[in-house]
Amino acid sequence: MSVILDLMIHDLDLVLAIVDSPIAQVDALGAAVSSEYEDIANARVRFENGCVATITASRISLKTERRMRLFSEEGYLSADFGKRELTMIGREKGLPLPGTGGFRREAISWKDHDSLFAEHEAFVASCLDGAAVKVDARAGRRALAAALAVADGIEESRRRMEMSGLIRAGQKNF
Repeated sequence: MSVILDLMIHDLDLVLAIVDSPIAQVDALGAAVSSEYEDIANARVRFENGCVATITASRISLKTERRMRLFSEEGYLSADFGKRELTMIGREKGLPLPGTGGFRREAISWKDHDSLFAEHEAFVASCLDGAAVKVDARAGRRALAAALAVADGIEESRRRMEMSGLIRAGQKNF
């Protein structure tokens, strides 16, 4: 399975929950290094409202990497899911940054927990107790569509590199 559908899809789901706008364009690169599918992928997702997200997922780095960055007119948000750190730069909260015209920085972190266990617990509670669903089928379909758009973006990048002679046809490492 591609790292896009294995890891990145969760980050895409989060971006789609934060950015309330349709996707306008996806540019992506990826490489199959230790399997027949992408083991590392980087996507730049541009939304119709002007927000841009960059997402990286890798299972071949020295440690599993999952990072996300969101850029908008209101500010910048960076999440490192491996380090469990979130940094926000904007005009609202945090410490002022010199020379930035009033932008402020705020950093927070969160504790590790078993996300898969929590997901299963929520599913069981929904089925057995009628608890509200946090992520519904519509959100799941949007995340899957975004993940497939990233995969298509990687194929398009690969095709352009083949046509330009940067890589050989059928080469899987770009």
